[in-house]
Amino acid sequence: MGEVSYHTVQDKNVWYADNGATDHMTFDDSLFVTYTKFAEPKPVRVGNNAVILAYGCDRVNVEMYVDEKWTKSFLSDVLYMYQTTE
Repeated sequence: MGEVSYHTVQDKNVWYADNGATDHMTFDDSLFVTYTKFAEPKPVRVGNNAVILAYGCDRVNVEMYVDEKWTKSFLSDVLYMYQTTE
């Protein structure tokens, strides 16, 4: 079981870097440019000690603000966490 830090973000188009996190994750499946579904969901423990399930992972394209300019890049092995409407 991996461990990650989880932050609530109002703008779903913004990613926050957390150098203490083990994995990147998103609830937005439309962000993936490639995607591999897991045969079975994998449990992931988040910062508040809750366990949530990852259903797949792969690549997400991003733009990063580095040295006062925007640079196109990507994140690999981003976990897809299904968000319920409960």
